[in-house]
Amino acid sequence: MGENSTCKAPSSCTEVELEEFEALVRRGFPFADGRLPGRIRKSAWLASSHAADGELVGVAALKVRTEEYRRDLFIKAGVPDGHCDYGLELGWVFVAPSHRQSGIAGRLCRVLMERAQACGVFSTTRTDNEFMSRILLSIGFERTGKPYLYRGEELQLFLRAQISRDE
Repeated sequence: MGENSTCKAPSSCTEVELEEFEALVRRGFPFADGRLPGRIRKSAWLASSHAADGELVGVAALKVRTEEYRRDLFIKAGVPDGHCDYGLELGWVFVAPSHRQSGIAGRLCRVLMERAQACGVFSTTRTDNEFMSRILLSIGFERTGKPYLYRGEELQLFLRAQISRDE
């Protein structure tokens, strides 16, 4: 395997780490706009995976989203209530093609869910991305609402409910 995963608050990352994280996010999500650097810095947690040679090969984040964004997304997905219970979004999950099928994406998502602690978390993925859907289901998310169109792609909302501290 030979890869090394880390999870940090953006404020603990070096400028080089933030730039490399952004570059890999842009590989996976080419429609990302000029606000991406600021959104990365405002995230709660950034997870990354490096190959043995130091190359960044996988990323994922727990993003902090505005109430307005969450409300609009939930409405698109046919879930008009509940957006206030989900303050974090699991997203920007991307693994370089040469390192896929090695469990990196699942490991990054699991470490981020450990950092989310009791918070409610939402995520979206393309309806044709069964691999990501399986990861989300395996870490406690549930497929919620109906598929909706965003930037020409059909997306599905997944929710992981807030976990009671008594559990």
